[in-house]
Amino acid sequence: MAGTDLRLPRGTPVLRILRTAAAPDGTVVEVNDTRMSADAYEIGYPVTRHPTAAHQGEGGVATGR
Repeated sequence: MAGTDLRLPRGTPVLRILRTAAAPDGTVVEVNDTRMSADAYEIGYPVTRHPTAAHQGEGGVATGR
């Protein structure tokens, strides 16, 4: 993608969200490719750790929890 497509100066960081939506049978019914200037937007997603996932202990060592 050229920087001129978003009218941003060359080298400007860009955020990209590529989302697909599917019907219950798994057929892809929509693809959305969104790109935006990284200095103008902030994106956040809540992340929930599964109870069986390893936990990072002190010193970056994975421990069971």
